[in-house]
Amino acid sequence: HYINAEAMCPNRFRPLFYLMKLSEENKDFPKAVRYAEEILCKQIKIPSTEVDQIRREAEKIVEAYRLPQDS
Repeated sequence: HYINAEAMCPNRFRPLFYLMKLSEENKDFPKAVRYAEEILCKQIKIPSTEVDQIRREAEKIVEAYRLPQDS
C-alpha cells in the first residue's frame, strides 16, 4: 500500500518514510538506505516540523546502515 501511495503522490514524504521504516524493521538495510537517500534528495515544497523529523530519521538511517563504499 505504501508503494502505491508513493506512486500516487510522489511529492509526499510520508509514504517514503513508512517504506524506509518498514525496510529497516525487515532488516533490509540497503533498501532502507535507498528510501532514506530519496527522502533526503526530495525537494521540500512546504516546510513543516513533520518533514524535518522525517529528514532527521532518514539521516540516521543513512549514517547507521550505509556501507563505506556507498559514500
